[in-house]
Amino acid sequence: MPNHCYNRVSFYSDNEREIQEIYDIFENGTNPKTEQTVFGSFIPEPDWTKIPLTENTFKEYSWDKQRGEVGELPVMLVDEDKPFRNGLRFKSTDVMDDRWYNWRVQNWGTKWDCYDLTIEEDELPNGFQATFNTAWSPPEDIHAAIREKYPDVSISWFYDEPGMEVAGYL
Repeated sequence: MPNHCYNRVSFYSDNEREIQEIYDIFENGTNPKTEQTVFGSFIPEPDWTKIPLTENTFKEYSWDKQRGEVGELPVMLVDEDKPFRNGLRFKSTDVMDDRWYNWRVQNWGTKWDCYDLTIEEDELPNGFQATFNTAWSPPEDIHAAIREKYPDVSISWFYDEPGMEVAGYL
């Protein structure tokens, strides 16, 4: 279980089209039925069902246990009796595919997409504010990706992780 990091992000620009693009991505993240993640909209995650295990990935990162066989693709398994087992698994070993975890930490700066997302639209069409939580720390790589894609948008990104008493601005 992570420490929850609170994020308050304000976006502002005279370019209404860019603000609307960013707003739509965050707004889509408030829909529980959506499959697209907010962070994945800025830095897309690989489709793990199409990436076979290799010599470098067939063993779990921190264990000696095999995830599956080299060349094997994970499949989505749904266990109605034990829903905690639902997810991508390798049939040969019945081990959960956890490659997403390290990929997200390395590419997003956190293991999950944003959660507890709320949006304040008071300043639309030129701006809005999103507040949300992330696991452990602010998603610095997401912040950098948004700045790179939208260099003319003013972004104020405040974070507060009270468990470790860390707060500041990106």
